[in-house]
Amino acid sequence: MKSAPRSQRIASWAVVPLAILACTIGAIVHAGQTAPASARNIKLPNAHPGSLYALTLAVKDLTQLQGTDSVKVTVNDAQGEVASKWLHPADLDFYLTLQPRAAGPVTVNLSSASGTQTPEISATLSKILQGTAALPRGVADLKRGLIAAAPNGSWQNAQPFELGQTIFGSDDERPYAPSRSEDGYAAMVKGFQWFRFTFHEAQPRLVYFLLNVTDRDVPFDVDIFRAGKDADGQADVVPFNDGQFVYQVEATQNYPGLYKFRTRILQPGQVAHISIFPAAE
Repeated sequence: MKSAPRSQRIASWAVVPLAILACTIGAIVHAGQTAPASARNIKLPNAHPGSLYALTLAVKDLTQLQGTDSVKVTVNDAQGEVASKWLHPADLDFYLTLQPRAAGPVTVNLSSASGTQTPEISATLSKILQGTAALPRGVADLKRGLIAAAPNGSWQNAQPFELGQTIFGSDDERPYAPSRSEDGYAAMVKGFQWFRFTFHEAQPRLVYFLLNVTDRDVPFDVDIFRAGKDADGQADVVPFNDGQFVYQVEATQNYPGLYKFRTRILQPGQVAHISIFPAAE
C-alpha cells in the first residue's frame, strides 16, 4: 500500500509542549495574590463550556515551603475536580489548559501535608482567544489545529478531533520530582491525555502519526487504540497494532526534541483513540 502524500503526513498531528504560547491570550484574571497563609480555597471567575482557559498556580513565597513541606492544589470546574498536583520545593507551580464542562466558577482547593503551613498561592486564569480568520491561500486543504485541554485524562472523556489536524498541548500534571506526600510511582505516570477521531474515508489508508516533544527532561510516548470491548463485554479500548513504530532523536543542538512516529492502516468507519502520556523513567 502506498504511503499517504507528504501534505497529509505533515498534517497528521503533533503534540508540542508549550506551543500554547503561540495562542493569543486575553481576559487575564489574578486571584490569591494576597491571600493569607491560612487560606484553604481560591475562587476564580466564572468560566464557560466551549471556551479554553490557561490556569497557572504557583507558590508565591519560595521560603514558605522548605525541606519536605508540600501542599496539594486541586483544580475544579463547576462540575467537580479536573486535576490536582502536589507543590513542594522541587516543583513549585502547576499549569493547566482547561475547557470547563459546565458554566460556573473555577476553584482551587489547597490541602497541606501534615505539619506544613499552607503557603500563599498565586493563581492566574486567562481566557485563550481562539482565531476565527480564514486559512491563507494554498493551505485550504489543511484543517485548523486543536489545543489540548483538560479534562481529557481517560478514553471515556477523550477530546475529539479530525484526522489531519495538528494538536498543540502541554502537560504539567506529572511532577518534575514527586513529593514525599504522594506515591512516587503513581506521580510519575500521571498526565495521560486522550484524543478520539473517526476515519471517514471509503478506502483503507496508511496514516502517519507524529509526536514532536520539545522537553527532554520528561519523555513522552504515544499509543493508538481502537474502540472495542473488555473480557466482560463492556465498552473499552484495545491496542491498535496494525502498523509500525519508529523512534528518532532530533539532532539539532540549539533546539533539541524527541520525535516518535507510528503508522497505522485505518479502515473505513473506524473509531480510534490516541493516548499521549509521560513515560516513566
